Parts: sequence; C-alpha cells; structure tokens
Amino acid sequence: MAGLAKEEKEPMGLFGKKRDKVVDPTRAVRELLIAEAPLRGLDAEIISDGGAETLVLPGNRTFPLASLYGVAAEEEPGGYAELVSDWLDAVVAAASRAKPEEMAADELRERIRTRLVNSLLVGLEAYPYARHPFIGITQILCVDYPEALINLKGEMISRLALPLDELFVQGQINTDAEPTDEPVMLDDSGFAVLSGESSFIASKAAHLSALVPAVTGPAPHGLLFAIPRHNALVYAPVREGWADLVNTLAPFAAVRADQATEDGEMVSRMGYYWAPDGTVELLSEPYVNEDGGKSIRVVPGPVFTAQVMRQLPPA
Repeated sequence: MAGLAKEEKEPMGLFGKKRDKVVDPTRAVRELLIAEAPLRGLDAEIISDGGAETLVLPGNRTFPLASLYGVAAEEEPGGYAELVSDWLDAVVAAASRAKPEEMAADELRERIRTRLVNSLLVGLEAYPYARHPFIGITQILCVDYPEALINLKGEMISRLALPLDELFVQGQINTDAEPTDEPVMLDDSGFAVLSGESSFIASKAAHLSALVPAVTGPAPHGLLFAIPRHNALVYAPVREGWADLVNTLAPFAAVRADQATEDGEMVSRMGYYWAPDGTVELLSEPYVNEDGGKSIRVVPGPVFTAQVMRQLPPA
C-alpha cells in the first residue's frame, strides 16, 4: 500500500476526539432541537427508528440525526446552539425541495445513494425492499440532498420515477463516487482507514472491487475489512502472516463500533473477509460467553479457509 501516510498514533479525528464529556452531546443537541424547531415554524417530533433517532416533519419528511450527533461529539458544548441552528436551517431548506416521489428521473438518478446499515438497528419492517449483502448488514436506499439525506421507506419505492433495480444500480454508482480523504495507515497494524466527510464511506464496502486495487493496493488473496461507522472503512490486504491481521481486526472492529454508538454513527462490530471474486464472509463477531461476559470470536468461513488458510502461512 505504497503512498499511504503513516503516523505514530491513530489519528483521533477519524473516530472522534478524546475529551472529558461532562455534557452528553446527544442529549444536549436533542433538547436544543426540541426547543428551537417550533421557533422555526417546524411541527417536528423526534422518533427512534430501530435505535437511530430521526426528526420527522409533517408529510413524513424524515431527517436522520446520526450525522448531527456525530458532529456534536466533536464540538465543545458552547458550539451546540450554533450547530443546531445551522442544521435546522438546512432542514428548512431541504423541506422546501421536491420530495423523492416528486423528483423527475434525472434528478433522482443524481441524488439516489445506497447505504449500509446495521440489520439489528434499522427496523427491517420499514424497508421490505432492502438487500442483505453480508451477515449483519442491510443495504437500503436514500436520497442525498445538499442539506440532508432521507432514507427511503418501503411505501415510497413504488411512487418513485425509477424501478427498484435501477435505483440500486445507480445508487451504488453514486456511492462509489463519493469523495474520500487519502487512506491513512493505523500505526504498524497493517490496516489503513479510508474516511471523509461523506456519510457513505462505509457503504462503499458493498462494492469493494471499485476500491481494489486503485485505493487499497493489490489484494490477490482478498481483503480484511470492517465498517465500524458510517464515515470510515478499515481494511488490509491479506498477506503472509495473516493471523496477526485477523487478531487485530476482531477487537478493533468491536471497540470502534462501540465508540461510534455514542453519536449514532455505528454500522457494525463485525470483521469481514472479501474474496477476489466478490464474496464477502463474516470473519469475527462479538458474543456473550457462558459467564455473561463480552468476548470476540473468529469464525473463518469456507472461502477464507480455502483462499487464505490453505494457501498462506499464518505467521
């Protein structure tokens, strides 16, 4: 992976600043939203959709709050009021735009995105059209406005200007094209992180062949990866000595995902293996042991076993 920047310590900006949190950012921002929305003439309520909070306006206009909470986690409490004010300005602007079902086909092609979400958190009954590209992950569709993104619920799909298959194809093309920062090596772990301002970075994992080898470097034996939060994709090409990579990935994915739950940005605690033919297998997962304690186990699948364990020395 030539050309990757290397730092002595993990860059905290990728996963949130470490600071004493006297004030809970999520609670503080939620209270500000509830207080200020009526002052903007917004008849709004905040609901929990499978664990993820959403601001809902009349007409079922929904605005996920995960990204706002994520930004707040990086801010000092003194900045919350301005942050909420700017976000509500964006909501007002987005609410005046055409609804997804009102968009012409060309505009919808431009704004549609695919999005990977945690299967246990998304509320699957609201997305009957959803796809499931790998274990624990659900792929849904959303419309990306300049000010906000709107998840497309099941009842909206039949009213859109494009058929479902085309929405998924064009949505993935647009997600693949979302801009990223340069990948950054995480210490001497062998892993790099691809991140950026876009909340669709993790969703690029549904089409990793678009990143290999242009972004990741050569990966003739496949790729280990994790998507702990929406704006980050962690990866390492499989190589000789792969056992160390696996043992690093398993706890890393779980810990970073737990940290991302604080701002609603968590996607998955699991680690995965991507094979060169596009197959994705679960590789590691958290579990609760017999004593009730939390642990992590490595669960290599048949493709990983054939492609890696039988062909490359583990150490």
